[in-house]
Formats: sequence, C-alpha cells, structure tokens
Amino acid sequence: MLEALPVIGPAMKKAIEQYYDNSYANLGNANSWIWYGPQWAQAATAPSRMNKGYITQGGIRCPCIIRYPRHFPKNHISDEFTTVMDIYPTVLALAGVTYPVVFEGRQIVPLRGSSWIDYFEGRKQSVYSEKSFTGWELFGQMAVRQGRWKSLFIPPPLGKGEWELYDLENDPGEIYDLSQKEKDKLAWMMGLWEQYENEAGVILDADIPRFL
Repeated sequence: MLEALPVIGPAMKKAIEQYYDNSYANLGNANSWIWYGPQWAQAATAPSRMNKGYITQGGIRCPCIIRYPRHFPKNHISDEFTTVMDIYPTVLALAGVTYPVVFEGRQIVPLRGSSWIDYFEGRKQSVYSEKSFTGWELFGQMAVRQGRWKSLFIPPPLGKGEWELYDLENDPGEIYDLSQKEKDKLAWMMGLWEQYENEAGVILDADIPRFL
C-alpha cells in the first residue's frame, strides 16, 4: 500500500549516530557510514530535479550502458526514453522466448515494458510511441509520462500534495508547473494515471487525496 512519504532525514541521522562510528580516524571502515548528503545529491543530478528516492527526473533519470555487439551498435549514445521494465522483454526477445499468458493453469499478469531490439537495430525510430505511457509509484509519490509530458504527485511535507504537470522537452528540470495553465492536458494525464493504477493494481492510502 502506498503511504505518505516519511521525513526520513532525522530518523536516518539518529540511526547513523547510534550504530556507526563516523569519527575521522574510522572513516572508510565497515562500521562507518559515508555519504555526501542531500545538497551534493541534488548537485549530482543537476539539472534534473531532486534525487534518488523521488519520482522526479533527478530520482529516476539515470544512464544505462549496454554491450551486445550482435544486436546493438557500438559507440552509440541515445537519449531515448526507456525504463527498467524494458529489460525483461528485451532479454526474452533476445532469447526467442514468448512471454506466457497462462502458467500451470493460472493467468499471468501482462508484461510491462517494451523490447529495445527493434530500436537499436534501426527498425523503429523510438522504443515507445507517442500514444504509449508509463506510470510509477514510490513512497506515496505517483507519476505518469506520455511523450514529452509528465505529471507527478509528491505528498507533503516534501511536495505540494497536489498533481503537477511538466513539459520535459522544454523544461527537463521540472521547474515550471503547468498544471494550472494546461488543465486539459492535466486531466488527460490523470486519465492515463487512473488506467495505470487499475492495470498495475495500485492501492492508494486513504490519506492521499484523489486528483479530480
């Protein structure tokens, strides 16, 4: 069940002080905890917004390095949108294995994600079509993306507690919230989220407000 995102900073600080020795002489040993804190974490993901643990671009946008000379071109750099869910269908396609509909008499949950093979071999211009959409949920946060548009919800105290809307093509840093200016687009994205919610079986905590 998705619950409101907790304020983990003080709790983590208390655990580190209780269980680890971060004295200068002990740094780097097994019982030390080395980290560079939220400010440097944000700097590391610049110009993207926020960092690991969030469904903003700073939390979910990361590099992927692939080496498979038989199917994927060498020295190719792409900024194509993909997700970790694509790895499974890609591996199945490479192995020539068909994802089952039924296993031992039980209906299998539909496979999410899309194979990368046709894109890397030049038969497709993109991994996802303009009509495709992808949803995420993490620690009470929710997001849905279709093409250049992304809508997200981050509960307080770390977020607004309302749905936001961003045009990632013109605003990759998720700086300018267009939810009030582009209300029709926001409503469309909320419809996509609801579809994802139903397909993925997401159960929202009762304290999280509905978007419409």
